[in-house]
Amino acid sequence: MRRIPFVDEAFGCVFSWNSSIHLTKEDTKTAICEMLRVLKAGGLLYVNFLWNSGVDMNLGEERGPGEFWKENNIVHSCFVEDETDRFFENYNVLYRQKRESTRKRKTSTQTVAYLDYIVKK
Repeated sequence: MRRIPFVDEAFGCVFSWNSSIHLTKEDTKTAICEMLRVLKAGGLLYVNFLWNSGVDMNLGEERGPGEFWKENNIVHSCFVEDETDRFFENYNVLYRQKRESTRKRKTSTQTVAYLDYIVKK
């Protein structure tokens, strides 16, 4: 995601669902730039981010602001909403939604919050 092996403006749509959440914040910024680079003018980007809504998401040990690490070096980057808005300042945000999702686990329930976007280049 940080170096997409396609030429500029190769795709009319780029879809990233729950994948960039496993990048550091710096790598997320790089990946968003790459997604927008390979997106054609007028194309759509569908992407979501973990949102720091105050919900206890149990994402692991916080090693940097909003960067949580679990065993096996799995990272979850969690953003406050103005951080992700800045990724799209020069683009047309068609859709933006804050949402929470509750997952039932074997022994517990986990609530995770997201910021979802549809952006037109």
